[in-house]
Amino acid sequence: MATGLVGGGLIPTYFALWAPEIPLAWDFRAYLNAADLFLSGDPFVGVSPPVGNGEFVYPPIVIGMFLPFAAFPDVMSAFLVQLVIQGAFCLGTGWVIISVIERHRGPLDRLDKLLICLFCVASTYPVIVLGQGQVDPVLLFALSLAFLFEERGQEIVSGVLFAIPAIVKLFPALFGVWLVRKRSWRAIKAAVATGLSAIAVSVLAFGIDRNLNYAWFILTERSRIRDLGNTLSPNFSALTLSRPLSVFLPNVEPHLYPLLALAVLAPILVVLSYRIETIEARLLAYLGTVAGMLLLSPASNIHHVLFLYFPLVPLMYLLDHEPTRTLLHVGTVVMLFPVQPLQVETVLSMAPLPLLVEAVIVDAVRDILTTGTMTLWGLLLVLCGCLTFTLGSPTEPTSVTLSTEDD
Repeated sequence: MATGLVGGGLIPTYFALWAPEIPLAWDFRAYLNAADLFLSGDPFVGVSPPVGNGEFVYPPIVIGMFLPFAAFPDVMSAFLVQLVIQGAFCLGTGWVIISVIERHRGPLDRLDKLLICLFCVASTYPVIVLGQGQVDPVLLFALSLAFLFEERGQEIVSGVLFAIPAIVKLFPALFGVWLVRKRSWRAIKAAVATGLSAIAVSVLAFGIDRNLNYAWFILTERSRIRDLGNTLSPNFSALTLSRPLSVFLPNVEPHLYPLLALAVLAPILVVLSYRIETIEARLLAYLGTVAGMLLLSPASNIHHVLFLYFPLVPLMYLLDHEPTRTLLHVGTVVMLFPVQPLQVETVLSMAPLPLLVEAVIVDAVRDILTTGTMTLWGLLLVLCGCLTFTLGSPTEPTSVTLSTEDD
Protein backbone atom coordinates (compact mmCIF):
# COMPACT_ATOMS: atom_id res chain seq x y z
CA MET A 1 0.00 0.00 0.00
CA ALA A 2 2.95 2.29 0.51
CA THR A 3 3.57 1.88 -3.24
CA GLY A 4 0.12 3.30 -3.91
CA LEU A 5 0.92 6.34 -1.79
CA VAL A 6 4.07 6.87 -3.86
CA GLY A 7 1.93 6.73 -7.00
CA GLY A 8 -0.52 9.17 -5.45
CA GLY A 9 2.33 11.59 -4.76
CA LEU A 10 3.82 11.29 -8.24
CA ILE A 11 0.60 12.35 -9.98
CA PRO A 12 0.48 15.95 -8.70
CA THR A 13 4.27 16.11 -9.05
CA TYR A 14 4.08 15.22 -12.73
CA PHE A 15 1.29 17.70 -13.46
CA ALA A 16 2.99 20.47 -11.50
CA LEU A 17 6.40 20.04 -13.15
CA TRP A 18 5.93 18.58 -16.63
CA ALA A 19 2.34 18.35 -17.85
CA PRO A 20 1.22 20.92 -20.44
CA GLU A 21 -2.08 21.40 -18.57
CA ILE A 22 -3.57 20.45 -15.20
CA PRO A 23 -7.01 18.75 -15.38
CA LEU A 24 -8.03 19.95 -11.92
CA ALA A 25 -11.81 19.69 -11.38
CA TRP A 26 -12.46 19.04 -15.07
CA ASP A 27 -15.20 16.48 -14.46
CA PHE A 28 -16.70 18.54 -11.67
CA ARG A 29 -16.85 21.53 -14.00
CA ALA A 30 -18.91 19.35 -16.35
CA TYR A 31 -21.30 18.45 -13.52
CA LEU A 32 -21.66 22.07 -12.45
CA ASN A 33 -22.12 23.23 -16.03
CA ALA A 34 -24.86 20.61 -16.50
CA ALA A 35 -26.61 21.84 -13.35
CA ASP A 36 -26.55 25.42 -14.67
CA LEU A 37 -27.89 24.28 -18.05
CA PHE A 38 -30.69 22.30 -16.38
CA LEU A 39 -31.72 25.31 -14.32
CA SER A 40 -31.74 27.35 -17.53
CA GLY A 41 -33.95 24.79 -19.29
CA ASP A 42 -31.24 23.76 -21.77
CA PRO A 43 -30.05 20.24 -22.72
CA PHE A 44 -27.26 19.06 -20.44
CA VAL A 45 -26.47 15.40 -21.19
CA GLY A 46 -23.23 15.01 -23.16
CA VAL A 47 -22.43 18.72 -22.93
CA SER A 48 -18.90 19.89 -22.09
CA PRO A 49 -18.11 23.05 -20.09
CA PRO A 50 -16.01 25.92 -21.47
CA VAL A 51 -12.99 24.71 -19.45
CA GLY A 52 -11.76 21.10 -19.64
CA ASN A 53 -12.79 18.13 -21.72
CA GLY A 54 -15.25 16.57 -19.28
CA GLU A 55 -18.91 16.09 -20.11
CA PHE A 56 -22.06 15.12 -18.27
CA VAL A 57 -22.55 11.43 -19.10
CA TYR A 58 -25.06 10.31 -16.47
CA PRO A 59 -28.82 9.66 -16.64
CA PRO A 60 -30.92 12.84 -16.36
CA ILE A 61 -32.09 11.96 -12.85
CA VAL A 62 -28.52 12.13 -11.55
CA ILE A 63 -28.43 15.88 -12.12
CA GLY A 64 -30.13 16.18 -8.74
CA MET A 65 -26.82 15.28 -7.07
CA PHE A 66 -25.22 18.45 -8.40
CA LEU A 67 -27.99 21.04 -8.15
CA PRO A 68 -26.91 22.19 -4.64
CA PHE A 69 -23.50 23.14 -6.04
CA ALA A 70 -25.13 25.64 -8.40
CA ALA A 71 -25.75 27.87 -5.36
CA PHE A 72 -22.03 28.44 -4.81
CA PRO A 73 -20.55 31.73 -6.05
CA ASP A 74 -17.73 30.15 -8.04
CA VAL A 75 -16.45 26.81 -9.31
CA MET A 76 -13.55 26.41 -6.89
CA SER A 77 -15.58 26.94 -3.72
CA ALA A 78 -18.09 24.34 -4.93
CA PHE A 79 -15.23 22.01 -5.89
CA LEU A 80 -13.69 22.22 -2.42
CA VAL A 81 -16.98 21.12 -0.89
CA GLN A 82 -17.18 18.26 -3.41
CA LEU A 83 -13.59 17.33 -2.52
CA VAL A 84 -14.39 17.12 1.19
CA ILE A 85 -17.55 15.08 0.60
CA GLN A 86 -15.95 12.57 -1.75
CA GLY A 87 -12.85 12.36 0.45
CA ALA A 88 -15.11 11.42 3.37
CA PHE A 89 -16.60 8.61 1.28
CA CYS A 90 -13.06 7.38 0.51
CA LEU A 91 -12.44 7.18 4.24
CA GLY A 92 -15.80 5.44 4.61
CA THR A 93 -14.60 2.73 2.25
CA GLY A 94 -11.47 2.43 4.39
CA TRP A 95 -13.72 1.84 7.40
CA VAL A 96 -15.60 -0.93 5.58
CA ILE A 97 -12.30 -2.55 4.58
CA ILE A 98 -11.03 -2.46 8.15
CA SER A 99 -14.31 -3.92 9.41
CA VAL A 100 -14.09 -6.87 7.01
CA ILE A 101 -10.45 -7.57 7.82
CA GLU A 102 -10.93 -7.40 11.59
CA ARG A 103 -13.98 -9.63 11.41
CA HIS A 104 -11.88 -12.45 9.98
CA ARG A 105 -8.30 -11.73 11.04
CA GLY A 106 -8.65 -10.02 14.38
CA PRO A 107 -7.82 -6.45 15.42
CA LEU A 108 -5.46 -4.44 13.25
CA ASP A 109 -2.83 -2.19 14.77
CA ARG A 110 -3.02 1.55 14.34
CA LEU A 111 -0.37 1.66 11.64
CA ASP A 112 -2.29 -0.78 9.43
CA LYS A 113 -5.51 1.16 9.93
CA LEU A 114 -3.71 4.39 9.04
CA LEU A 115 -2.18 2.82 5.92
CA ILE A 116 -5.56 1.51 4.77
CA CYS A 117 -7.24 4.88 5.23
CA LEU A 118 -4.39 6.71 3.52
CA PHE A 119 -4.45 4.22 0.66
CA CYS A 120 -8.18 4.83 0.20
CA VAL A 121 -7.82 8.61 0.11
CA ALA A 122 -4.29 9.40 -1.12
CA SER A 123 -3.08 6.59 -3.39
CA THR A 124 -3.05 6.75 -7.18
CA TYR A 125 -6.72 6.45 -8.07
CA PRO A 126 -8.30 8.44 -5.23
CA VAL A 127 -5.92 11.27 -6.13
CA ILE A 128 -7.05 11.06 -9.77
CA VAL A 129 -10.80 10.97 -9.10
CA LEU A 130 -10.71 13.49 -6.25
CA GLY A 131 -8.58 15.85 -8.32
CA GLN A 132 -11.08 15.72 -11.16
CA GLY A 133 -14.05 16.03 -8.81
CA GLN A 134 -15.65 12.74 -9.80
CA VAL A 135 -18.39 10.85 -7.93
CA ASP A 136 -16.74 7.42 -7.96
CA PRO A 137 -15.83 7.48 -4.22
CA VAL A 138 -19.48 7.52 -3.12
CA LEU A 139 -20.25 4.73 -5.60
CA LEU A 140 -17.36 2.61 -4.30
CA PHE A 141 -18.57 3.18 -0.74
CA ALA A 142 -22.07 2.03 -1.72
CA LEU A 143 -20.69 -1.10 -3.41
CA SER A 144 -18.46 -2.04 -0.48
CA LEU A 145 -21.38 -1.60 1.93
CA ALA A 146 -23.57 -3.66 -0.42
CA PHE A 147 -21.12 -6.56 -0.21
CA LEU A 148 -20.92 -6.25 3.57
CA PHE A 149 -24.72 -6.19 4.06
CA GLU A 150 -25.22 -9.12 1.69
CA GLU A 151 -22.68 -11.14 3.65
CA ARG A 152 -24.58 -10.38 6.84
CA GLY A 153 -27.86 -11.55 5.34
CA GLN A 154 -29.40 -8.07 4.94
CA GLU A 155 -30.27 -8.67 1.32
CA ILE A 156 -32.80 -5.89 0.74
CA VAL A 157 -30.40 -3.18 1.92
CA SER A 158 -27.66 -4.81 -0.14
CA GLY A 159 -29.80 -4.83 -3.27
CA VAL A 160 -30.64 -1.14 -2.92
CA LEU A 161 -26.96 -0.27 -2.42
CA PHE A 162 -25.91 -2.34 -5.44
CA ALA A 163 -28.52 -0.54 -7.54
CA ILE A 164 -27.37 3.00 -6.72
CA PRO A 165 -24.03 2.84 -8.62
CA ALA A 166 -25.81 1.10 -11.52
CA ILE A 167 -28.24 4.02 -11.77
CA VAL A 168 -25.32 6.44 -12.09
CA LYS A 169 -22.73 4.46 -14.07
CA LEU A 170 -24.84 1.69 -15.68
CA PHE A 171 -22.05 -0.92 -15.92
CA PRO A 172 -22.30 -1.82 -12.18
CA ALA A 173 -25.58 -3.48 -13.16
CA LEU A 174 -23.33 -6.46 -13.95
CA PHE A 175 -23.12 -7.03 -10.20
CA GLY A 176 -26.44 -8.77 -10.72
CA VAL A 177 -24.33 -11.73 -11.86
CA TRP A 178 -22.74 -11.82 -8.40
CA LEU A 179 -26.11 -11.71 -6.66
CA VAL A 180 -27.41 -14.54 -8.85
CA ARG A 181 -24.38 -16.65 -7.93
CA LYS A 182 -25.00 -15.95 -4.23
CA ARG A 183 -28.70 -16.76 -4.79
CA SER A 184 -29.57 -13.51 -3.06
CA TRP A 185 -33.02 -13.33 -4.56
CA ARG A 186 -34.31 -10.64 -2.22
CA ALA A 187 -31.29 -8.50 -3.04
CA ILE A 188 -31.99 -8.96 -6.75
CA LYS A 189 -35.62 -7.96 -6.30
CA ALA A 190 -34.62 -4.90 -4.27
CA ALA A 191 -32.01 -3.90 -6.86
CA VAL A 192 -34.45 -4.29 -9.76
CA ALA A 193 -37.16 -2.38 -7.90
CA THR A 194 -34.72 0.43 -7.10
CA GLY A 195 -33.54 0.65 -10.70
CA LEU A 196 -37.04 0.64 -12.16
CA SER A 197 -38.14 3.27 -9.65
CA ALA A 198 -35.24 5.50 -10.70
CA ILE A 199 -36.18 5.07 -14.37
CA ALA A 200 -39.81 5.90 -13.64
CA VAL A 201 -38.90 9.01 -11.67
CA SER A 202 -36.50 10.10 -14.41
CA VAL A 203 -39.17 9.71 -17.10
CA LEU A 204 -41.75 11.58 -15.02
CA ALA A 205 -39.34 14.39 -14.17
CA PHE A 206 -37.56 14.80 -17.51
CA GLY A 207 -39.82 13.22 -20.10
CA ILE A 208 -39.36 10.25 -22.39
CA ASP A 209 -37.50 12.15 -25.12
CA ARG A 210 -34.71 13.39 -22.87
CA ASN A 211 -34.20 9.91 -21.41
CA LEU A 212 -34.17 8.33 -24.89
CA ASN A 213 -31.64 10.93 -26.02
CA TYR A 214 -29.47 9.96 -23.07
CA ALA A 215 -29.70 6.26 -23.99
CA TRP A 216 -28.75 7.05 -27.59
CA PHE A 217 -25.83 9.17 -26.42
CA ILE A 218 -24.51 6.32 -24.24
CA LEU A 219 -24.85 3.70 -26.98
CA THR A 220 -23.36 5.75 -29.80
CA GLU A 221 -20.90 8.26 -28.34
CA ARG A 222 -20.02 7.47 -24.75
CA SER A 223 -19.41 3.78 -25.44
CA ARG A 224 -16.35 4.83 -27.50
CA ILE A 225 -16.79 1.73 -29.67
CA ARG A 226 -16.17 3.79 -32.81
CA ASP A 227 -12.75 4.80 -31.46
CA LEU A 228 -11.73 1.16 -31.44
CA GLY A 229 -12.29 0.95 -35.17
CA ASN A 230 -9.69 3.63 -35.83
CA THR A 231 -5.98 3.80 -35.20
CA LEU A 232 -5.78 4.01 -31.42
CA SER A 233 -3.77 6.76 -29.80
CA PRO A 234 -1.14 5.20 -27.54
CA ASN A 235 -2.33 7.66 -24.87
CA PHE A 236 -5.95 6.46 -25.06
CA SER A 237 -6.71 5.60 -21.42
CA ALA A 238 -9.16 2.74 -22.01
CA LEU A 239 -9.25 -0.17 -19.59
CA THR A 240 -11.57 -2.35 -21.64
CA LEU A 241 -10.48 -5.70 -23.07
CA SER A 242 -11.84 -4.44 -26.40
CA ARG A 243 -8.67 -2.38 -26.72
CA PRO A 244 -6.16 -5.24 -27.24
CA LEU A 245 -8.78 -7.10 -29.26
CA SER A 246 -8.98 -4.14 -31.65
CA VAL A 247 -5.17 -4.25 -32.03
CA PHE A 248 -4.96 -8.00 -32.65
CA LEU A 249 -8.13 -8.11 -34.79
CA PRO A 250 -8.14 -4.73 -36.58
CA ASN A 251 -10.48 -5.80 -39.40
CA VAL A 252 -13.35 -6.85 -37.13
CA GLU A 253 -16.46 -4.68 -36.99
CA PRO A 254 -15.94 -2.48 -33.87
CA HIS A 255 -19.37 -3.31 -32.42
CA LEU A 256 -18.27 -6.96 -32.18
CA TYR A 257 -15.36 -6.26 -29.81
CA PRO A 258 -17.55 -6.22 -26.66
CA LEU A 259 -19.09 -9.53 -27.74
CA LEU A 260 -15.63 -11.02 -28.26
CA ALA A 261 -14.62 -9.72 -24.85
CA LEU A 262 -17.69 -11.39 -23.37
CA ALA A 263 -16.77 -14.67 -25.08
CA VAL A 264 -13.32 -14.50 -23.45
CA LEU A 265 -14.45 -13.37 -20.01
CA ALA A 266 -17.65 -15.38 -19.50
CA PRO A 267 -15.89 -18.77 -18.99
CA ILE A 268 -13.42 -17.15 -16.59
CA LEU A 269 -16.22 -15.62 -14.50
CA VAL A 270 -18.05 -18.94 -14.43
CA VAL A 271 -14.91 -20.64 -13.08
CA LEU A 272 -14.33 -17.90 -10.50
CA SER A 273 -17.89 -18.13 -9.22
CA TYR A 274 -17.46 -21.83 -8.43
CA ARG A 275 -15.66 -21.24 -5.11
CA ILE A 276 -17.45 -19.20 -2.43
CA GLU A 277 -17.04 -21.40 0.66
CA THR A 278 -14.70 -19.04 2.58
CA ILE A 279 -14.40 -15.29 2.88
CA GLU A 280 -11.20 -15.41 0.80
CA ALA A 281 -12.98 -17.33 -1.94
CA ARG A 282 -15.95 -14.97 -1.91
CA LEU A 283 -13.76 -11.88 -2.02
CA LEU A 284 -11.79 -13.33 -4.92
CA ALA A 285 -14.97 -14.27 -6.79
CA TYR A 286 -16.28 -10.76 -6.17
CA LEU A 287 -12.96 -9.29 -7.33
CA GLY A 288 -13.24 -11.36 -10.50
CA THR A 289 -16.74 -9.96 -11.02
CA VAL A 290 -15.50 -6.37 -10.67
CA ALA A 291 -12.55 -7.06 -12.99
CA GLY A 292 -14.84 -8.68 -15.55
CA MET A 293 -17.21 -5.72 -15.36
CA LEU A 294 -14.39 -3.26 -16.08
CA LEU A 295 -12.85 -5.37 -18.83
CA LEU A 296 -16.20 -5.92 -20.53
CA SER A 297 -17.43 -2.32 -20.52
CA PRO A 298 -16.19 -0.53 -23.68
CA ALA A 299 -16.37 2.79 -21.83
CA SER A 300 -14.22 1.85 -18.83
CA ASN A 301 -11.23 4.09 -18.10
CA ILE A 302 -8.12 3.56 -16.03
CA HIS A 303 -9.51 5.59 -13.11
CA HIS A 304 -12.25 2.98 -12.70
CA VAL A 305 -9.60 0.86 -10.97
CA LEU A 306 -10.85 2.65 -7.86
CA PHE A 307 -13.74 0.16 -7.86
CA LEU A 308 -11.20 -2.63 -7.24
CA TYR A 309 -10.02 -1.19 -3.90
CA PHE A 310 -12.74 -3.22 -2.27
CA PRO A 311 -12.19 -6.20 -2.27
CA LEU A 312 -8.51 -5.93 -3.29
CA VAL A 313 -7.29 -4.35 -0.05
CA PRO A 314 -9.01 -6.86 2.29
CA LEU A 315 -7.46 -9.67 0.26
CA MET A 316 -3.99 -8.24 0.87
CA TYR A 317 -4.51 -8.99 4.57
CA LEU A 318 -6.65 -12.13 4.48
CA LEU A 319 -5.13 -14.16 1.66
CA ASP A 320 -2.28 -16.60 2.27
CA HIS A 321 -2.47 -18.76 -0.86
CA GLU A 322 0.43 -18.65 -3.31
CA PRO A 323 0.89 -17.81 -6.15
CA THR A 324 -2.42 -15.94 -5.86
CA ARG A 325 -1.09 -13.50 -3.30
CA THR A 326 1.99 -12.70 -5.40
CA LEU A 327 -0.03 -12.19 -8.57
CA LEU A 328 -2.41 -9.85 -6.77
CA HIS A 329 0.46 -7.82 -5.35
CA VAL A 330 2.35 -7.60 -8.65
CA GLY A 331 -0.80 -6.79 -10.61
CA THR A 332 -1.74 -4.10 -8.11
CA VAL A 333 1.69 -2.48 -8.28
CA VAL A 334 1.47 -2.39 -12.09
CA MET A 335 -1.99 -0.82 -11.93
CA LEU A 336 -0.86 1.82 -9.44
CA PHE A 337 1.45 3.41 -12.04
CA PRO A 338 -0.80 4.15 -15.06
CA VAL A 339 1.92 5.80 -17.11
CA GLN A 340 1.26 6.67 -20.75
CA PRO A 341 3.74 7.00 -23.63
CA LEU A 342 3.43 10.80 -23.63
CA GLN A 343 4.42 10.91 -19.97
CA VAL A 344 7.36 8.58 -20.54
CA GLU A 345 8.54 10.71 -23.48
CA THR A 346 8.24 13.89 -21.41
CA VAL A 347 10.31 12.53 -18.53
CA LEU A 348 12.93 10.82 -20.74
CA SER A 349 13.45 14.02 -22.72
CA MET A 350 14.83 15.56 -19.52
CA ALA A 351 17.04 12.58 -18.66
CA PRO A 352 20.73 12.49 -19.73
CA LEU A 353 20.28 9.54 -22.08
CA PRO A 354 21.76 9.03 -25.57
CA LEU A 355 19.14 9.78 -28.23
CA LEU A 356 19.32 6.22 -29.58
CA VAL A 357 18.60 4.70 -26.14
CA GLU A 358 15.77 7.15 -25.56
CA ALA A 359 14.23 6.34 -28.96
CA VAL A 360 14.40 2.57 -28.31
CA ILE A 361 12.72 2.92 -24.92
CA VAL A 362 10.02 5.23 -26.24
CA ASP A 363 9.23 2.94 -29.20
CA ALA A 364 8.99 -0.12 -26.96
CA VAL A 365 6.76 1.67 -24.47
CA ARG A 366 4.52 2.98 -27.25
CA ASP A 367 4.06 -0.50 -28.73
CA ILE A 368 3.23 -2.10 -25.38
CA LEU A 369 0.90 0.66 -24.19
CA THR A 370 -0.89 0.98 -27.51
CA THR A 371 -1.97 -2.65 -27.16
CA GLY A 372 -3.04 -2.15 -23.56
CA THR A 373 -2.57 0.36 -20.75
CA MET A 374 -0.43 -0.45 -17.73
CA THR A 375 -3.68 -0.62 -15.81
CA LEU A 376 -5.07 -3.25 -18.18
CA TRP A 377 -1.97 -5.42 -17.92
CA GLY A 378 -2.04 -5.17 -14.15
CA LEU A 379 -5.73 -6.04 -14.03
CA LEU A 380 -5.13 -9.12 -16.16
CA LEU A 381 -2.46 -10.24 -13.68
CA VAL A 382 -4.98 -9.78 -10.86
CA LEU A 383 -7.52 -11.85 -12.80
CA CYS A 384 -4.90 -14.58 -13.27
CA GLY A 385 -4.34 -14.52 -9.52
CA CYS A 386 -8.04 -15.08 -8.91
CA LEU A 387 -7.95 -18.08 -11.25
CA THR A 388 -4.94 -19.65 -9.53
CA PHE A 389 -6.85 -19.65 -6.25
CA THR A 390 -10.01 -21.12 -7.71
CA LEU A 391 -8.17 -23.84 -9.62
CA GLY A 392 -5.25 -24.53 -7.31
CA SER A 393 -6.17 -24.01 -3.65
CA PRO A 394 -7.67 -26.65 -1.31
CA THR A 395 -11.45 -26.77 -1.32
CA GLU A 396 -11.85 -27.24 2.41
CA PRO A 397 -12.60 -24.08 4.42
CA THR A 398 -9.52 -22.26 5.65
CA SER A 399 -11.22 -19.43 7.56
CA VAL A 400 -14.32 -18.71 9.55
CA THR A 401 -17.20 -17.91 7.27
CA LEU A 402 -19.54 -15.04 7.90
CA SER A 403 -22.73 -15.66 9.78
CA THR A 404 -25.48 -13.44 11.06
CA GLU A 405 -25.62 -14.88 14.59
CA ASP A 406 -22.69 -12.85 15.94
CA ASP A 407 -23.70 -9.52 14.40
